[in-house]
Amino acid sequence: MTFELSSPVAKNLQHMAGILKIKEDALLERAVKYYVFVLGKEMNIKEEFNDWDAMSDESLDNFEKMLT
Repeated sequence: MTFELSSPVAKNLQHMAGILKIKEDALLERAVKYYVFVLGKEMNIKEEFNDWDAMSDESLDNFEKMLT
């Protein structure tokens, strides 16, 4: 896969790779892996919230049925 980075991002990548003493592509790969990991966690949290909403709606429906 090939892509271009904006100049400020490329400079930051180069700077950080120098500080960490790793190759730029290794740093970029680590950054992408971390970003994808974080997105996965965010998706899991959203799914959990949706599950809680569904259970809450079901509980409210059951409660309302008990009242009638």
